Amino acid sequence: MADRLLLTIPEACDRLNVGRTTLYGLISEGEVPMLKVGRKSLVPATALEAYVARMVSVLQSPTGGRAA
Repeated sequence: MADRLLLTIPEACDRLNVGRTTLYGLISEGEVPMLKVGRKSLVPATALEAYVARMVSVLQSPTGGRAA
């Protein structure tokens, strides 16, 4: 699955280790994009990697993600 460009919702949930509701929340907040291809909802694998990288950089910031 690591070499696939687009993941189904269940695959994206497994990859992020989150539930379906959490993933749809991230999608609705604009944190993770979703594509519709026909009737399928697909998430770009690179979008998940970018989301995790953003979250890690926030945690590593001097304020630790909190307001200064």
